[in-house]
Amino acid sequence: MQLAGETMLYLQQQLPRSLVDQLIREVLDAYSPSHNALDLELNGAVKELKLIAEGVIQENLRYLSAFLFLVTDTTFETSVSGHGNGWHIDGTTKYVSGDCYNIWIPIYTSSNETGLEVITHADNLEIYEQLGNPLLTANVITKVKSKQLFNKLTRREDSDLLIIGNDTNILEISSKDLSIHSILSPSVGDLAIFKQNELHRGRHSNGVRIQLSIKFVTNHSVVDNAYYVKTAPKMLSKHGRLESHLIKELLGFRLNSCTQL
Repeated sequence: MQLAGETMLYLQQQLPRSLVDQLIREVLDAYSPSHNALDLELNGAVKELKLIAEGVIQENLRYLSAFLFLVTDTTFETSVSGHGNGWHIDGTTKYVSGDCYNIWIPIYTSSNETGLEVITHADNLEIYEQLGNPLLTANVITKVKSKQLFNKLTRREDSDLLIIGNDTNILEISSKDLSIHSILSPSVGDLAIFKQNELHRGRHSNGVRIQLSIKFVTNHSVVDNAYYVKTAPKMLSKHGRLESHLIKELLGFRLNSCTQL
């Protein structure tokens, strides 16, 4: 286990293959290609992951929700097309009063140019203190994506990242001054744990990654009922259903290949 800061903790070695295979089976059983629902709450592999996370975080946790993402060059282009070049704080932050952790696990990958970056709270204290209320999200503008807008808002010549905080205060930052933790070229079953209100973004080029993200909250956290309305199952678009069918095909192929080994 490699610990990187107070809230970004990650295992670079893989989870046991038996646990990963069990998790994939449970994902396939719970996943509907026509909806974005993924209810893993009562499944055994998630309970095992909960115990692992509790051992790392040293707090009692409870399951909140799970999401599955297909990452390709095409879908990644969409995620980095905005002003922030992919940097974001999860929108669900505003629904949870207390600590909420993302458990990040790739369950399929054919790319060696994929991964995750996190600007951790523990190693960037001054920035997060200036952002204010941790229950609210922050907007990010990068020089590489929005140079004209960036130049209108910044006065610091060496900055390349603007973070607009909860009170519309603008933090002008040079990314070289940040402590950014990365997981690059992860294998299936590698695991990362970080808080959902820490700035983070994916990295990807070439191939496919199927990404499972599970949210756990600490037992003392309070979740607004509006969260459950927001995350209720919704019908996917035609392209969304196509991606979902591809996810099921690739995960099924991986399981069958592992069984034959």
